Amino acid sequence: MANYITCSAMALIARAVALISMVSLATAYPAPKVSLYLSDESGVLDLNWDSAPQNMQQQLEQLGLSVEAATHGQPQLDGASSPAAYVIPVQNGHTFYSSAEDMHKVAQYVAAGGLVVLLDAVAGAGAATRDFVSQALGYQGEWTVCSSSHPNAQESRHIIRASKPQLSEWASAFLSPAAGGLLPETLEEARVLTALTWCRHQDTSAVSLPLYTQGGDDTKVVAQAFGKSGSRGAVVWLGYSWKDGSQQRWGSLLHKLISAFANGAYTAPSAGNAEAHPAAAFDSVLEAASDAAAEVDAVVRRMMTSAVGVYPSPVPSPSPEEDGKPNKSPKPSKSPKPSKSPEPEPSPSPEPSPSPEPSPSPEPEQEDKPNKSPKPGKSPKTSPSPSPSPSPSPSPSPEPEPEPSPRPGRSRNNGGRRMKHL
Repeated sequence: MANYITCSAMALIARAVALISMVSLATAYPAPKVSLYLSDESGVLDLNWDSAPQNMQQQLEQLGLSVEAATHGQPQLDGASSPAAYVIPVQNGHTFYSSAEDMHKVAQYVAAGGLVVLLDAVAGAGAATRDFVSQALGYQGEWTVCSSSHPNAQESRHIIRASKPQLSEWASAFLSPAAGGLLPETLEEARVLTALTWCRHQDTSAVSLPLYTQGGDDTKVVAQAFGKSGSRGAVVWLGYSWKDGSQQRWGSLLHKLISAFANGAYTAPSAGNAEAHPAAAFDSVLEAASDAAAEVDAVVRRMMTSAVGVYPSPVPSPSPEEDGKPNKSPKPSKSPKPSKSPEPEPSPSPEPSPSPEPSPSPEPEQEDKPNKSPKPGKSPKTSPSPSPSPSPSPSPSPEPEPEPSPRPGRSRNNGGRRMKHL
């Protein structure tokens, strides 16, 4: 019994000592003040559609931070009451924060050494983050690399389970572990996660550092820090939306970032780090490849130029007009078809006159020359017949008179009339 009482007393004493230590630490190091944007007046947030902003507020309060929710527009960011960190939850409304709120005040806050923890918008594929960071840090120029991917829940779960978000080697360049910036080694398998590439800006003073990546892949960054040379402030982008509620290691990351920044663990960079970006190596490789392609193109052109005349030129294909001409040429030859009628051939016009008067008879011969010139020569064979009976052959009439002969031609009719007069 005495031993039990002694153990209980010792436990109470230990709890009292721990409580006194916590109170003394809280007095010596007060909880950092955090301003949380929770205003739906400008359309940046939709608190009725998604509870992710409220979940983030709950996580910050569980971490023991002094949270002040700004429910009516942007909070006060300057002066003695300025917060140690300004947190903007997932932008689930129809407007980007950079388009709805006073970014000039945000830029002044960052330039004075403030920290902004930013979550992306549900739409825009990273445009909300790019616009906010470039305005908050005063970047000049455009983003050369900063794309976003929004996988669905199943793809995101599969990717993260295959390779959890791991602490990047560049994280120590943002917060020194010796100064209290020791961040968690890994993060949870969050269901809703957005990945950015390692961003790079044209501004030579811009600084971007991946804090956590999926499997060490710099194209899948889930936490990234942005700064500027000579500036004591920074912007940290997080890919988790807090839609699934509080997460232990994501919450630990939040607490470490805010506390270390408030305690001076972050120092202003002296220069930009665009040279350290993988895109710099990609640019050199692409430049070398383009030079090689230009050289190959020049060699091929010289070879093709020197090879002119080695092979015979192809026969030009006839034009459609030339193709049609030989086809159309036989058509005029069809004109003799009417001359093939048997009526002109047996015409007896030259038969009754052995005298030279049938001179007009060559006229039909000239007409028939293109058809069958030798046929008129057969007419002398029938000429000895004294009877005028052959005359009915060109006409069905039985009369021996040559008057019905006008069918073969007027010239023959005239010859027949002359014979009648004779």
